Amino acid sequence: MPRERYQDPELQQTKRGAWFIRPWVAVIKNGKVGRALKTIPIGVMGKREAEAKKREIMTTINRSDYMITSQIKFAAFAEEWDALHVARQASTTREKYRCHMKTTSGPRSTS
Repeated sequence: MPRERYQDPELQQTKRGAWFIRPWVAVIKNGKVGRALKTIPIGVMGKREAEAKKREIMTTINRSDYMITSQIKFAAFAEEWDALHVARQASTTREKYRCHMKTTSGPRSTS
């Protein structure tokens, strides 16, 4: 897990008046945690509103644990949930949960 970072990128404006920022964002590539420069649009609004929206966005981005966990694949999440939660349940509940996961994760018919 990457360490907490603090960054305060400059608020920039396009020629058409839309605000955006370009922070470094933690990403998972090929199973490894890295950082990439991302352009995040904020929208067309006044500068004070754009600053407030920027602070809100950067609060989330600076929490690196949130940024990484939001990129986890569902299959990996399901395996971890099974290992940490389902394994602690009674045998009947375990079987019910695993049956639900098995039947809902299969292909869906479009009939």
